[in-house]
Formats: sequence, C-alpha cells, structure tokens
Amino acid sequence: IPTLQGFDEWYGFLNQDHALEYYPDHLWRGPKKVAVEKGAYVTDLFTLEALAFIRKHRNEPFYLYFTPTTPHAPHDAPHLGEYENKPWKPEHKAYAAMVANFDRAVGAILALLKELRLESETIVFCTSDNGAGNKPGLPFFKGTGPFRAAKGDVYEGGHRVPMIVRWPGRVAAGKSSDYPWAFYDFLPTAAELAAVPVPKGVDGISTVPALLGKAPNKREFFYWEGHTRGFHQAIRIDNWKGVRHGLKGELELYDLKSDIAESRNVAAAHPELVARMTKLLDGARTPNEDYPSSS
Repeated sequence: IPTLQGFDEWYGFLNQDHALEYYPDHLWRGPKKVAVEKGAYVTDLFTLEALAFIRKHRNEPFYLYFTPTTPHAPHDAPHLGEYENKPWKPEHKAYAAMVANFDRAVGAILALLKELRLESETIVFCTSDNGAGNKPGLPFFKGTGPFRAAKGDVYEGGHRVPMIVRWPGRVAAGKSSDYPWAFYDFLPTAAELAAVPVPKGVDGISTVPALLGKAPNKREFFYWEGHTRGFHQAIRIDNWKGVRHGLKGELELYDLKSDIAESRNVAAAHPELVARMTKLLDGARTPNEDYPSSS
C-alpha cells in the first residue's frame, strides 16, 4: 500500500493483474477499497485524480506520480477517435487510440500547470517502463525502431525508451541528448532537485547536471537482467554492451556507437573488455528465490 511506503495520498491499483483491467469495478484510495462507476475508463479516472491533486497542492511543493498502464494489453480504448476509419486491424486501432488517450492525459496535466502558472516551477518527466511489446505495437507500428528484440529481452529493444524532460527556463527546449540513464537514477535525481540527502545503498546517480546542460555525472556500468524465456543478463560500459544468456553463457559484445541494432558480436576482438564485463556481471546481482538465475 503506497501510503504505508511514504506516499501521502494514493488512488489506483494494488495488484498487477488487477491493473490490466481498463474498466474496473473498484480501485484503492490509500488502504480503502472504493467503488468505480460502471463503464468508467481507468486512465480517465487517473487523469481526473491527477488534475485534482495538482489543484489541491498548487500552493506548496508536490510530487505527482502518474502511471496509467495504457497502452498495455489487453488493448481497449473508450473510443477509437481519429483511428476509427483507418484501414487497420481492430487491435491496431485500439492500440493507437490508447496511446492517444495517454497523450491527452499528459496534455491536460501540462495545460493545468500552465493555467495555474506553475510551468516554470514544475519539472515533468515522461517515460515508459520497457520497450514495445510484440503485439500489436510491434511490428505494425515499428515500436522498437532500429533496436533488436522487444519487451522482455535484454537487447536494446527491450529496455531502451525515451525519457522526455520538461522544465521551462531550466531544461533546454527542443534539445536531445544521448546521455543514458535508468529508472534507478530517478530517486537520486529527485533528491537533488528537492535538496534532500540521497538514501544510502541505492544504485542510481543524479542526472541533474546533464539535464541542466552541465558536465554529467559518470557511472561505471549499467546492469539489467531478464527472466522471460530463461535467465539473461546485460551490461553497458560507455558505448559497449554485453549480453549473457545464463550465468555460464559466453558474453556477446556489441559496440552501440557503430552497431545500434546489436547485429555484430565483436567479443573475440576485445578479450580484456569481455573479461571485465564478465567479472562485473558475476557480482552485479543478489540471489533471489523469486527471480532465480537457473530458470
């Protein structure tokens, strides 16, 4: 329950299986189960709640964590809108309509910040939790672009997503950056923005310098692991990406600077780097019975 984990307010799901319902009969407000009007689309409910939260806390510092599940499967939208007459399959129309629904939600939040004159005082982060799924986002919509594989994989298509940051007057508008960062960097980033200490023992680093156009903080490596269709690990050092299937698997090595599609395994040409990555992978994870390395 988020209100027992540091959040002051909470409205949403408490179970990932429940979170795949777009027309639920109930949600949770803090620890209390609350009924939902029949036929109400959950992303719209979350949007209304987010707007009310901003209005309520407009005169004080606030942190809003807005995480609708759309466009996750099952693909269902309240209406198809501009996609209704597209010569597409029904699931493609629904997927596109779900993305549009999320776009409208974000637009409503940004519009309210502007209306309340909070734009310059509010930093907005927008991202996704993984690469596009296998259907219907891929391959019809080319959801992972030039990247290899998709959601559930440790190749770039599985975890490389945009991070869009908006902070008028502070973060340069219309700019793009190839500085990589991960979800575990958000906590130290938010802590620095809020001028509070970063909790000890976290993996991430603050990205505030990079956001403000200054020399970014450096890290030794990124680490990922996946448990879809077996156990897989990945590591990134600068522009070098290593992938290992199983704890005893041979390391694949890719140069993301020249091979963003991870199509050329160059491990044989860089034995010292392979050895360094292998050592780091061996010590990067803590054994967990819920996420075994042998499955």
